[in-house]
Amino acid sequence: MGTDRIGDSRAQAVRKPRRVSAKSSPQILDEASNTAIKRIKNAGISAEVLGWVFLIIAGIFFYSIFDHSILGYFFYFLIGGLYFISTGKYIKYSSGKNLKRTLLANGIVAIPFCTGIIPIVTCVQSFVNYSRFKKLPAKVQEHFNQPKPFKIKTHDIVLGVIFLALCGLTIWKGNNGPISSGTTSGSGQAIFYSASKYKFTIDFPGKPTAHDSSGQVSGNTIPFTTYDSETNNGNQEYDIYAYNWPTKYYNFSALSQANMDSVVSGSLNGIVQGLKGSKVTASNYSKYDGHISDNASFKVSVSGGNVNGYVRVFFINNYEYGILALGSSQGQFNIFANSFHYTGN
Repeated sequence: MGTDRIGDSRAQAVRKPRRVSAKSSPQILDEASNTAIKRIKNAGISAEVLGWVFLIIAGIFFYSIFDHSILGYFFYFLIGGLYFISTGKYIKYSSGKNLKRTLLANGIVAIPFCTGIIPIVTCVQSFVNYSRFKKLPAKVQEHFNQPKPFKIKTHDIVLGVIFLALCGLTIWKGNNGPISSGTTSGSGQAIFYSASKYKFTIDFPGKPTAHDSSGQVSGNTIPFTTYDSETNNGNQEYDIYAYNWPTKYYNFSALSQANMDSVVSGSLNGIVQGLKGSKVTASNYSKYDGHISDNASFKVSVSGGNVNGYVRVFFINNYEYGILALGSSQGQFNIFANSFHYTGN
């Protein structure tokens, strides 16, 4: 009798089917539905790949933060990369009810980028799977309505490290690397130059030449020397204007900060106007090596085209220095200007 009851209990346990939820187990879907899900996820994978490609390119263009002329490219690829990575993961992991809209948005956003294989594949897959999704059975669409968290994979970490490494490398290059591979020295390295007459040293990107001259200011003779070099087949020019103001007429070290700001700004404007250029950025007063300086960027017409220019002006005692670059990037100018060292007391 007890044995029969045990047998009945086991039989009931065996006969009780295990409930399987369509939402938690997509294996119950037919082969066609599983194929559709796989294709939609592939659209997410291609979008994510495109996003990482854009982000890596943005890392390369990170150097453009020093160069306003190509700064837009950095943000172009950075924003595009972050967009496609996030939407790609959203689609790949089927993590919400807005998947259909996301597919449509990806197709539209990818259109301007369709100049390579991956953007074209992403664009086509997004539009095709948007149409495919609308035709899926209700039970398949329910599968996509289940929120699932994004998953950080090993490749996400590796690619993120590559992006950060590229950003770090370009910062290091911007602060420490050689200015130009087209230097006249032939070695691609900057040339150390010492100007004992005006008590400074600097690293020129090419072999400099010095030109002595003088000018009349308020009836006083002001001697000055221009040091200049060219690189990149003459497309880039790096100059220093050094003035020696006679102490019996001038004493710049005794000026107040406000008056000194006015003096360096006037000198900077004089250099830009002498080149018949137009300032792009306003005066940016700062301290360079402990001395008040003015910095600005400008445009100047050369051979019928506009060329970027950067200039820094500062005084040390009664010596005036104007450091200038034409046709260079902001980063290249910074390397050149920051290599200046005053050797006097």
